[in-house]
Amino acid sequence: MLTKIIGILAALSLMAPMSGRAVDVPAGSTSPNVRHIKHLQVGTGVGGVFVGKHYYLSAARSGFFLPGGPGTGGIIAFDTTNPRNPIPVGMLPLPHTQNEDVEVSEKRNLLLVVQDRRKSVSQVATSPIIGGILYVIDISNRSQPVLTSTLQLPAEVAKTSEGVPLGGPGHTASCIADCNFAWISGSRDRAVHVVDLRDLAAPALLGVIPTPAGADNTGYGAPGVVHDVHVDRFGSVLVAGSGGTAMYELTADPLKPRLIASVRPSDNDRLNGLIHHGALRYSADLVLVGEEDYGDSACGNSDPTNQDGSLQIWRIDRAAKVLRPVSTWDVTLADDLSKALADSVGLTCSSHWFDVNRHSVVADAWYEMGVRFLDIRSPATIRQVGYFVGTNSAASQARFHPGDSSVVYVADYNRGLDVIEIANGGHGAATISVPPAALLAAHQGIRFGLAPDPEWGYACRQTPGI
Repeated sequence: MLTKIIGILAALSLMAPMSGRAVDVPAGSTSPNVRHIKHLQVGTGVGGVFVGKHYYLSAARSGFFLPGGPGTGGIIAFDTTNPRNPIPVGMLPLPHTQNEDVEVSEKRNLLLVVQDRRKSVSQVATSPIIGGILYVIDISNRSQPVLTSTLQLPAEVAKTSEGVPLGGPGHTASCIADCNFAWISGSRDRAVHVVDLRDLAAPALLGVIPTPAGADNTGYGAPGVVHDVHVDRFGSVLVAGSGGTAMYELTADPLKPRLIASVRPSDNDRLNGLIHHGALRYSADLVLVGEEDYGDSACGNSDPTNQDGSLQIWRIDRAAKVLRPVSTWDVTLADDLSKALADSVGLTCSSHWFDVNRHSVVADAWYEMGVRFLDIRSPATIRQVGYFVGTNSAASQARFHPGDSSVVYVADYNRGLDVIEIANGGHGAATISVPPAALLAAHQGIRFGLAPDPEWGYACRQTPGI
């Protein structure tokens, strides 16, 4: 049966229309140094990754998105030889509903997609959970991703004393050791699940790695959860979740990495209101962390100890095996007028997927508060140096083009895919704020909005209908 399913999906990928037509949609509001270049309707854009001149976008299955994109969900391949004009060249339809992170191994020509676990009846606490699925995809032909194999993941890892099932892994899948292994997040057991990918035809679950990044916290609850895993440019593995962020060095045993440093529980209580959503290495001694949180209202409040999600910088103290906080930046603190307006119309704002370019400028997707460009050259003082707030935007991920540090691809739950540009990559830009009129102009009229995921709650927003 599995062989038959793989064959059908492979055939569909060849027949699928080249989704991603450019349309005349109001761009929204930008700072003077930011320009909107192109908008493509590709359904529910969640996240993407570059491999050479190609960009692979994860479009979630949804019945509620701007017309013109694929309703099945899947991976859409774009040729980005011209960074400002991505051309859709192939698609692999997949029945996934989120796949927040897209991971690739250029060395092994692999792309990983994971289907999140779901409750069969989301309104019933004790309803059974449908397990996640790992999809292993061949990108040897960069323009045509092809499904190689799948792995059914555990639906549940335990039950509470009240009989409520605790969901298994399936939120993000991350390549480890050149994608010989994958670490799968999302299980309610404070751990990551390790999959052996050395035999691509028969991926196998090896076991679990408990981690302080999956520890409980008051915002997320218990048991805690890991949200994402990332191998940084130094070869270390960054794990982010309800317990904060932990940093590891791989060893010969795939189930026993060595802990380098982690966030202290006291710092996590102060600076992690829900989850550390993801982490990137900035330098030998600094780690960037996106904290996802929603505070007391749509955009939190101006209390730095109880804000909505923030971009954070942490210093690695190897001797003490601790990550120490350096600074945080949040739209409610930097732009109170826009925050007040966002609260008045019920906008969702929180740091989500982000990227950093060679000029030390971060592009951070902030849901309905758009994309914020942040200068982090002085780690102790993060400055906003540009913004893009698309019309009816719900920006999920911002990623710089690897060949042009000025161009950013924005995956958006409502808009699909936008290509924007910040002058000179943001280098030397002055500090700037978002005027309230710009935010109002971008969100006037019909708003699709975001809803809490039935299994993840507000840790992972989605468009209604997914």
